[in-house]
Amino acid sequence: ANDDRLQVSDANFLMVDGGSGQDTLVLDETDLDFTTVNLARFASIEAIDLKEGGPVSIKLGLASIAALSETGNDDLDAVLDTLLGAANAPDESLVVSGGAGDAVELAPSAEGEWYLTNTEAFADHDIYTFQTNTGSVLAAVAIDDDVNVTGANVPS
Repeated sequence: ANDDRLQVSDANFLMVDGGSGQDTLVLDETDLDFTTVNLARFASIEAIDLKEGGPVSIKLGLASIAALSETGNDDLDAVLDTLLGAANAPDESLVVSGGAGDAVELAPSAEGEWYLTNTEAFADHDIYTFQTNTGSVLAAVAIDDDVNVTGANVPS
């Protein structure tokens, strides 16, 4: 399996396809709204790295998590199987690494909303799950705990 790092320095690219393996999209000072961008331009991306260059902001939704990767992030999937039980763990998952100054907005949709689910199970990342009104978990994203996250319901 090839674990590739695909660097993007502006939004004027045609296609990013990681192929097999666990592949990382590196956004070098490039803000992206994955809820409005043409998702057909991405394939086989299991992680996003915001750490290169200056601060980066991205927006993710349920459809964008599903479109970026057909298989999900293997490391996160193993943690989700333990946390939620294999039968309840979602097939759609992504890991976002970043630092102070980076930001991720999690967008709700008609299907449901994002919830902070766990802050300890995945090294230095907080796990957010997209849940329907009936409680089904459809997707998960682990976001570096240094990154500013908005749009998620946080338990008090």
